[in-house]
Amino acid sequence: MEIFDEITGALYNAGKAISDKADQVAQMAKLKSEIMTCDDVLKKNFIAIGKKYYETHKDDADSELAKELAAITNALKGKADLENKLSQLKKSGSEPTAEATEITPDAETEEAPAEAE
Repeated sequence: MEIFDEITGALYNAGKAISDKADQVAQMAKLKSEIMTCDDVLKKNFIAIGKKYYETHKDDADSELAKELAAITNALKGKADLENKLSQLKKSGSEPTAEATEITPDAETEEAPAEAE
């Protein structure tokens, strides 16, 4: 009977270990989900702040972010033009031309030039 008790004990310990590991995995999944929720809240609020900043400073040529503000303004104009072209194509039912699909923003954010070594 001693061997039966050892097998029963081993099975119990293995089952408990599996159960503990499953609980740990479930807790980790819950925490990861909560972290993703926090990231979503951060992203939405950073976007809201950025939009408010843009609306307040879009005409401020002396802003330290003037280049980025101009790029946003140009992208918004480009997007409106593309949406207009898309709407016209939908109405006409014709195939898009190369001109209709070409995106050429006027101002883009550039990286700083690399320093000479």
